Amino acid sequence: VVGAGDDGASVELDSGVLFRNRRTQRIAAATSRDVNLFKFGGYHSAYPGQTFIAEVFVRGQRTRLEGGGPWLAAETSSGRGELLATGKAYASGFRDNGEWHRITAAVHAPPKASRIRVSFGIDGAAGTFWFSEPFIGEAEFPLPTDAAYRTTGYVPPAFEANQTFFAQASVDPQDRNANLKVAAVTGRVTDFRARPLPHTAIATDDPLFVAVTDAGGRFRLTVPAGRNLRIRAFPVDQAAVVSDAVRLAVGQRLDIDMHVPPPPANPQLVNGGFNQFNRHEAGLVPGWTTFGTTDGACASGKMIFEVPSFEGEGLYFAQSGSNTKNGGAHQLVVAVAGRKYRLSGRVYTRTEGGGKQPLDNNCRLGIDPTGGRDPRSPDVIWTPAVESDQKWTPIAVEATATTERITVFLSHEMRRANTWNLTLFDDVRLDSLP
Repeated sequence: VVGAGDDGASVELDSGVLFRNRRTQRIAAATSRDVNLFKFGGYHSAYPGQTFIAEVFVRGQRTRLEGGGPWLAAETSSGRGELLATGKAYASGFRDNGEWHRITAAVHAPPKASRIRVSFGIDGAAGTFWFSEPFIGEAEFPLPTDAAYRTTGYVPPAFEANQTFFAQASVDPQDRNANLKVAAVTGRVTDFRARPLPHTAIATDDPLFVAVTDAGGRFRLTVPAGRNLRIRAFPVDQAAVVSDAVRLAVGQRLDIDMHVPPPPANPQLVNGGFNQFNRHEAGLVPGWTTFGTTDGACASGKMIFEVPSFEGEGLYFAQSGSNTKNGGAHQLVVAVAGRKYRLSGRVYTRTEGGGKQPLDNNCRLGIDPTGGRDPRSPDVIWTPAVESDQKWTPIAVEATATTERITVFLSHEMRRANTWNLTLFDDVRLDSLP
């Protein structure tokens, strides 16, 4: 599938340029726009806690790199295609010399992961590029190119380029080549707040060896000795961090701590009125990331009760019948440390059914002044939980940013499986206070 924004004319299967006697995917790129292709795995092709690794080969002709150039991403998504984790890597030392360059990547699947996705493309580059043999699979099995490093007597199966993306090989991951000489890299991965990043995939580039950080962000990665390698950290929802090249002797241990820079963020709150929405998939809300069990954004009056929005064409909703939904959405915004911010919005709740108790169906807004994205974190400052009793009601909360990022949350809680529970949000605003 061609990525959003691409016209489709710049990509084509090419039988004239072959890699390992297989046709390739040609991409004609321009620096004025990025190009990408992707393919999803089936439902339940990924599960939380799994680690996936990927590879692809690329070469170029008459290329000019102004940005990152050719890249590969191993990704996981929810069942409806919302990306949850991306391990994106660029071709290290890419040269327009007619040679094929290998790109590898890794990703650790977070909660709610249901599908895998592999993507490749071009960022900030012009010229013609050819990609071949994209592959993604479970980290317990070696990449086809790395079979000699990982196992004894294993011959990779044949993969039809651009057709078979997902495959497994029945090998024992403990059956490592007895002749392989190894070393070890240990370290700790922290975020821009200097907090540990657990569940982060750690991987070498070529060959690809992989590990995952523990609850304290620490890792131990076995690597082949005598090879020039780069160590890469692929946090669940942040950009990858890459070390300088290292070369270790047999039995050597090297400590490398990796610090992840602040993640990309909107310069200001976007789509606070939820007037941008996906008519075919409510859970894909432009500008926002959902969490827990929730619905999303839709047009005014399109819920179980035809409630008009407070403003504009859309609103955010969560609804259930004889059931509960507890979740919400968040958005990361650029901030100035030490500055106070005010988050405000309108909420609407309606509950039907006998036995209703106070706050059975409540909602709130929150700010994490540290820029964290966990709604369960004690860092989040919340409004009191409120029910609006079938009328649009204003609520607001204030917090002082402690870093260059803040996160805004909207959250709904349905404590009982009433006959009908409906929660709405609209006109959410974030203001900087003097």
